[in-house]
Amino acid sequence: MDYHKEKDYNVITDKLPILGVIFLLVIIVGFVTIKQPKIKYTMSIEETWQDAVNDKSALRPERVFEILNSADTAYYRFIDLRSPNEFLNSHIPGAINIPMHRILNDDVKSILLQDKKINVFYSNHHREACAPVLLLRQIGYANNAMMLGGFAYYKANILDKYQPNAANYLDEKAAYDFQKIMSSAKSASPKSETTEAVKTEAPTKKAAKKSGGGGGGC
Repeated sequence: MDYHKEKDYNVITDKLPILGVIFLLVIIVGFVTIKQPKIKYTMSIEETWQDAVNDKSALRPERVFEILNSADTAYYRFIDLRSPNEFLNSHIPGAINIPMHRILNDDVKSILLQDKKINVFYSNHHREACAPVLLLRQIGYANNAMMLGGFAYYKANILDKYQPNAANYLDEKAAYDFQKIMSSAKSASPKSETTEAVKTEAPTKKAAKKSGGGGGGC
């Protein structure tokens, strides 16, 4: 009995190194073939918090209005995070619609990861744009800011009240319909009358009555 137990023990002992090698190979293959995450964070949670607290890049609505009506608009790009339906209904002039759930898609990476323009994100409220901006900063995307107040505030207090004039003057509606005014004035003016020579009859000279009867005295 003891002989058989010792033999089984030796067989197990001999196989342990082989099993160990196989286990290590499985681990190595797993690390090599495992799918690496596409997103790599470059900021810790503490760094992100400090960045949010000390952030001074957020734009006030009145500053947005100044940008849209000056040459500065060439250095800024507005990103609308709302749904396509909301975007079609109304949006900041020149804005690009990238719904919130698509900001990490490959087809918009060239827009968000660049150093030529400052992307200004906005949604209905600035709280909705805060998280996407912080996320992009965490993964190393620079030149991204947000608009304070959100689009609802901007539309109600600036866009609807201080709509910039159209660049093409032909798009503006005249305050008066000058053609109509001229037509009315022409029809109301007295008709020109042709002067006609007034025919006057020459007065006829009546012949004097001849005294009647013969002559003679008493």
